Amino acid sequence: MSLRSYAAPTSIPARSPDPEPRDPRRRRGGYAPDVDVSALAPAGFSPAPLVPPRDDALLDGEQLGPGIRRICVDALDAAVAGLTDHSAPDAGVHVARKSLKRARAMIRLVRDPLGHWTYRQENVVLRDTARVVAPVRDGAVLIETLDGLRERYGQALAEGLWDDLGAALTSRHQRARAQVLDDRDTLLSLVTTLRTARRRFAAWPAEAEAADHRSIPDRYGSIARGIHRVYARGRRAMAIAADTRTEEDLHQWRKRVKYLRHQMEALEPVWPELLRATSTELDRLGEILGVEHDLAVLDETVRSEPRLCPDQAARRVLYALIAHDRTVLQRAALGLGERLYAEPPQVFVGRLGAYWEAWRP
Repeated sequence: MSLRSYAAPTSIPARSPDPEPRDPRRRRGGYAPDVDVSALAPAGFSPAPLVPPRDDALLDGEQLGPGIRRICVDALDAAVAGLTDHSAPDAGVHVARKSLKRARAMIRLVRDPLGHWTYRQENVVLRDTARVVAPVRDGAVLIETLDGLRERYGQALAEGLWDDLGAALTSRHQRARAQVLDDRDTLLSLVTTLRTARRRFAAWPAEAEAADHRSIPDRYGSIARGIHRVYARGRRAMAIAADTRTEEDLHQWRKRVKYLRHQMEALEPVWPELLRATSTELDRLGEILGVEHDLAVLDETVRSEPRLCPDQAARRVLYALIAHDRTVLQRAALGLGERLYAEPPQVFVGRLGAYWEAWRP
């Protein structure tokens, strides 16, 4: 079903009356405390083991403001730790970029109570910091992407051509890493920026601490517009990407998917089983789009720097292999995206709001 033609139901069927008076002991969303629910289970039934709560999710009983503040501060700590991990620099940069994306997703979640200028300032700082280290991560990903192609299509190109292209990409990556992580001034500037941002994030007042534009009231209304904005933009980006299939439009959609995924992860305790499944599928969609993007970047890199693969015939074969895999991944992404973005934004946000109210009646 096309998202462009999807329409929400115009009416809701009338609710049938209860056949008998409701038990006053029954609480919304569950049985009365004195009912033995286990006695109602089928023979041989055993409940699924509880999954420990995520470190990057709200905790039961935790107010919204302090919870979002904690998640953001932890993300910034993880980013600093990743950038200063000299034992595994590529993995550390990956952790840092993921952590910065999580923090950006969280400030999008509470963008309205934070206020436009606070949101804008922090988002620009985190975005620009991530951009500085992006070439390091991109270089590592290009090598991984080439290895994936080689594993699938090793016979399509002569072994020496795979080796030569891999060596050229590795040299390119090492230069990018040296310019960022091995440059003391650059690294010091990045870490100082993040630690300064951490102090600002840690100073956000909770609702009870100050009546100021940065306080985050402990209610669903504080995050409803943030969820609506991210979901609606992701849905719109998917529709555009489905029409154009361009690298830029698919990448824009991927970014919206990642923001929504981090937001659903933060809200998992509202309904753990359901929202964990949603965030898992969003993560899978993000990974599919990520691999598609990595292939597109490899294609663009070789086209702009043909010296990386001097053999013209080999380049044509490489472009064809990349185009084939991108087409497969795009189809998979759009199929999964149609399901994850099936609801209109107001329906999606309203459904989450109902879960929130049942979680915190």
